[in-house]
Amino acid sequence: MITAKVFAILMTLLALILGGLSGYQYFQSTERDETVAALRGDVADLTRSNRDLENELTRVRSERDQLAAQAEDLESDHSAAADTAAELNARLTEITAERDDLDSSLIEMTTARDELRAELRQQQEETAELAAELAAAQDALATAESERDDVVAERDTLQDELAAAQSERDDLAAERDSLQDELANAQSERDDAITERDSLQDELAAGQTELERTRAQLSGREETMEELETRLEREQSALDELQGRLNLAEVERQQLIEQRQDGQTLIQLPERILFGTGSAGLSDDAVDALREVALAVESFPDYTLSVIGHSDSRAIGPTLQSVYPTNWELSAARASATVRALADLGISEDRMKATGVAATQPLVEEVDDASRQQNRRIEIILEPPLQVQNLQEASRQ
Repeated sequence: MITAKVFAILMTLLALILGGLSGYQYFQSTERDETVAALRGDVADLTRSNRDLENELTRVRSERDQLAAQAEDLESDHSAAADTAAELNARLTEITAERDDLDSSLIEMTTARDELRAELRQQQEETAELAAELAAAQDALATAESERDDVVAERDTLQDELAAAQSERDDLAAERDSLQDELANAQSERDDAITERDSLQDELAAGQTELERTRAQLSGREETMEELETRLEREQSALDELQGRLNLAEVERQQLIEQRQDGQTLIQLPERILFGTGSAGLSDDAVDALREVALAVESFPDYTLSVIGHSDSRAIGPTLQSVYPTNWELSAARASATVRALADLGISEDRMKATGVAATQPLVEEVDDASRQQNRRIEIILEPPLQVQNLQEASRQ
């Protein structure tokens, strides 16, 4: 493709050549005519040349218009077309000025002939130079196009490398995110491990404290075991003695004292040695029996006494219902009477409580008078303090 600059140069050369050819024809005409007629012919030739110039100017103007149209078309494709149009317009203005000069100095053209010849030669030289420059420009254009192709190829290569680099960057970013997630999980696990370690350390410290406390308790327990054995022997001796004395008051011998696994001691007092039938008043024998109980309880200074009244399942007779409407009232009254008697015998009231349970806790199934009499009773439960319970539990272990 011919650039706008080269095109402007070619158009300028064309205009100069046309102008030079016209001057050369005029010069040939004047050389042949040496006479006045020849001069007149020259004047006629000049007139014709002037018309030819006007025709040529018209043609140049037409070409200018065509070039202007082409310049408008080329202007949208390349910004350099605007420069070409400007140069053509400038040259057109120069040609128009030259025409005006020819019109005003037609006679002076003879004198300017030599100058035109010189100018023609100069233009021919310039044309040759411009042709050489055009060839060089074409070579440079070809080189530039080749370099452009190389640059385009290099650009494509770089774009491929960029795409590969971006893909690799995305892979690395994904791997980085995965590693960050793994790091966060590892940190969370580490924090959990630290928390668990601290908890275990706290448990270890608590365990060591508990171990030391247990050791101290064991050390103290060794010292109190002898005391407990002495106390148990004393209590057992008092219970055995009480059992023997209570048996003396019974017509038939039976086990009236029971030591339970929870450390409690149960003393059973049959109705016949305490109360008359249907009565809550203690007999003389009852006071003697309770005195023996009070003496035995002195060996249990820390124990509390629960006194429980039991009845059989027969209903209260009509003559006693005004006093004891049911067995509940009778059993409770007998338990209260027993507590009052023990209090009179020196047992602190703060250590005792009285409860009536009627016939809800029988010892045996009632089938006759003997079984019903066996269910009518007073039970005294000796409940040890917590310290004694712990020592008794430890001794069993």
